[in-house]
Amino acid sequence: MTEEHPDGELRRLLGGRIAGLRRGQGWTQKELAAKILADPSALRRYERGRAFPRLDVLVRLSAAFAVTVDHLLTGRGPKRPPDTLLSEIHGQLADLLPPLQAALAALAALGGIGGVGDSGASGGSSALSAPSEGSRPAGEALPR
Repeated sequence: MTEEHPDGELRRLLGGRIAGLRRGQGWTQKELAAKILADPSALRRYERGRAFPRLDVLVRLSAAFAVTVDHLLTGRGPKRPPDTLLSEIHGQLADLLPPLQAALAALAALGGIGGVGDSGASGGSSALSAPSEGSRPAGEALPR
């Protein structure tokens, strides 16, 4: 009985992950090959575990599937690359910015906050600034 070389197992597992991710996207082998700039016959060999992709092909595969190379090779680790997560967070924060700006502008219009959006270069006073010398003593009631 001959023992299989560990690389054969790795090729088979990687091929299965590539095929599963491709099917999950609904892509044919030809479509994926075009996305990663590879020959369709090479992709078939990768998926069947008969060949191991070069590093540049692994990087393009991970980008096409939006997974990490570590996930492709091992099936473990973060499935999505950190830059994908950061892009999503950035997009969510960008969506929150207009309502926040509108709320701050409304507060400024009511006199609740002065100098909203000012960098302070104009010398204008802001309710968020440090108290000036003529400030009301601690404990003194605000005028009604």
